Amino acid sequence: MLLDGNEIDALVTGLYLNHNSDKKVILATGGGNVGIGTSSPEAKLDIRVNSSPSFPHLILHENSSFDRARLIFEDNTSSNYWTLAGGTSGNHANSEFRFYYSGFGDIWTAKGNGDLLLNGHVGIGTSGPLAKLHIKQSGNSPFDGIRLEHWDDSIYWETYVYQAGGAGHHYSFAFNGTAVSRILTGGQYIELSDRKLKKNIQQLEPVLDRVLQLSPSRYRFKHSPASTPASIGFVAQEVEPLFPEFVSESDGTKMLAYANFGVIAIKAIQEQQVLIKALQQRIEDLEARLK
Repeated sequence: MLLDGNEIDALVTGLYLNHNSDKKVILATGGGNVGIGTSSPEAKLDIRVNSSPSFPHLILHENSSFDRARLIFEDNTSSNYWTLAGGTSGNHANSEFRFYYSGFGDIWTAKGNGDLLLNGHVGIGTSGPLAKLHIKQSGNSPFDGIRLEHWDDSIYWETYVYQAGGAGHHYSFAFNGTAVSRILTGGQYIELSDRKLKKNIQQLEPVLDRVLQLSPSRYRFKHSPASTPASIGFVAQEVEPLFPEFVSESDGTKMLAYANFGVIAIKAIQEQQVLIKALQQRIEDLEARLK
């Protein structure tokens, strides 16, 4: 060991402090800083090295295989404290990194399999979340809400709260940034239908003959509990030959656009009204001849 002014250098092996003793080693109690890799430390402990996964700034190693290494943060004004605790295991799901507060418990836990577990409430855009997930928008557009994007392209849906002037705050849905539908504050579901949003507008062809061939049914879904009331509607395979545009398919399962039935019902009523008026006119003509 070499003593040189205010330096202590190890000449052969490492420099050991209390190597064979359980006594405490106390540094910088006079208000100074401790530097590792720097001669001008700017904090109580200032570590400056070029780190890497195999050469980190700091290692906390837990000797017990059933516990976690811990780092505690506290001050002298409260008995509460924060703890960062991490431990590894042969099972990734059991390898955890925890963020803990003594006045609450585990705040969140990150697992080695990629899972993230959160307790309490999460706030985005608000410092006082009132639900498990509370998002406060910063504006009135789809970009201020929640986006769900498909993994292999740039197709996405967004949902957000839209303030429609004095008409209330509506829950809105947008596809690729364009609003397509909303749920009004009264619970009504509406679809945007302005002419400026549409193209290739054509009058609907006659539908009465096909409407008369529809077969309304009463049924139960196989996944529903036995106590679930029966549903009333149509079977997609029966509707498809009559109105193929009402039917779509995903992963081998057919689906129906039920909102379309209201449109063809109105069209069928209009066609029936034409027939009724024609019959009324014939009746009036016959009655006139009999007079």
